[in-house]
Amino acid sequence: MSPSCRFVAACIWAYSTMAAQQGEIAGTVIDSETGKPIPQARVTAMIWTDRREGYGDVRVAFTSDDGRFRFAGLPKGEGEVRAERAGYGTEVRADHGRSRSDDLSVPLTFRLTPKGVLTVRAIDDSGLPVDGAQVAIVRRGEENLPYAINLSVASVDRDGTRRVLLARGSYRIVVVSPGTGNLLRARDQTFLPTYYPGTTIVGQSDWIDVVPGKEVEAVVPITPIPARQIRGRLGFAGTLIQASILPAGNEDYYVTWGLPQVSKGSGEFRVSGLTPGVYVLDVNACLALPCIAATGFRKIVQITDSDIDNLVISEADRLSGN
Repeated sequence: MSPSCRFVAACIWAYSTMAAQQGEIAGTVIDSETGKPIPQARVTAMIWTDRREGYGDVRVAFTSDDGRFRFAGLPKGEGEVRAERAGYGTEVRADHGRSRSDDLSVPLTFRLTPKGVLTVRAIDDSGLPVDGAQVAIVRRGEENLPYAINLSVASVDRDGTRRVLLARGSYRIVVVSPGTGNLLRARDQTFLPTYYPGTTIVGQSDWIDVVPGKEVEAVVPITPIPARQIRGRLGFAGTLIQASILPAGNEDYYVTWGLPQVSKGSGEFRVSGLTPGVYVLDVNACLALPCIAATGFRKIVQITDSDIDNLVISEADRLSGN
């Protein structure tokens, strides 16, 4: 069983895999920074009675004022224990890997990491909220990792804000691009990726410090610009299946960079909502019917201050191995 958080963002899963005999599992939940016990933490014990059929015994307990919990009368079988508490976030394993019954006499200790609150607010030149802007947050030391590994890209709410819980550290905030179905897209507008406190140059961005138990706000002003588009077609006989686009050197598929539309019958496609820059355009097409497997094509496209019309995907753009 792989636990996943199904609560509002302020929660923590910490779990320990073990073999449970008839008897008890007990332990303590503490704050990883202060070492103090955490009262009213929710602790869940899941003991498999028949893993193959998906049957198990689930017990829930809340820690006392001294952070302690105890499960008694547990059935025999493998299982896991997890702990959560509002205001704590990073998953922490404690005393995991137990497999022998004589290990169960040793109490478990869960060390939950407290979180701080970061509120990101995206506004336009008039100070109005930017509905649906996509925000990415990168922790210092992890700048070269895809955004999704650090923190999945999320869109701001209608009021232009996104509130997230983060562990102690320094973070870089970038408002990446509009999402889908928002006012900017409807107006055929977009904006360049903009870093806190309001620059399109990453080297001029500032880090913002997040401290557990405190809330900080990062306001990022963006400047809307006309969105550009690419219109193209297949230059050979085939059935167009899909078109997608990413900025050159960026493989983050979690961000909506452009809005592609395809016309399978005509072999034509259009990608709208783009800023000036260099992009990698990927197209999948079937060269014969019935379509058993699609063939991939790739073309490097540079957008300046105007749209690109009649872009032709040729056989020379076919990906090697296709």
